[in-house]
Amino acid sequence: MKKTKLTRMLFDDLEYISIENQTTDFPKHFHETFCISLIYSGIEQINFDNQNLFSEKGSISITNPYEIHSNPLIDKKTCLKFDTIYLSNDLMKYLLNGKSITFLNRKINSEKANLLFVKLKNAMNTRNPEIIECSLKEFVNTLKFHSQENETEYIKQHIKGFDDINCYIVDKPVKVNHVRRMKVSIAN
Repeated sequence: MKKTKLTRMLFDDLEYISIENQTTDFPKHFHETFCISLIYSGIEQINFDNQNLFSEKGSISITNPYEIHSNPLIDKKTCLKFDTIYLSNDLMKYLLNGKSITFLNRKINSEKANLLFVKLKNAMNTRNPEIIECSLKEFVNTLKFHSQENETEYIKQHIKGFDDINCYIVDKPVKVNHVRRMKVSIAN
């Protein structure tokens, strides 16, 4: 497979979401991707099985693929605003020349990383593959200093039906006041 075709295929799963004024908790769930969030205002809380993470304005939080977590709100009166970029493990490995990584320290306080996060989000809005790839490489190369090599592959959650899903989530609807989601697809 040619490199350009592989790159386009990997970029097909690159997306971000913007949330403003979050007023509802996110119950237990997981993602198949790395979820990398930049907090603009408020304090984000992520509860893992054995750890609670608090990320304030100006910090980046990261969840690893298939990591079960919830996002309770600390204070429903305080505005929580953030963007999250979703990077597949395959794309991360591609950008790191086949190296698999994991984040044990899931909170990053780095002005450089914050600037590169915003640069990547803006690049995704251009839909220009060269600009996206360049920004993505810069951002991932900054993140890798906050990671360690992953000794094992991420284990996919095998969900067969709603009974299995109920093991991971709380039976509670999730409502977000303002969500803007963008999926980047690169043609040709």
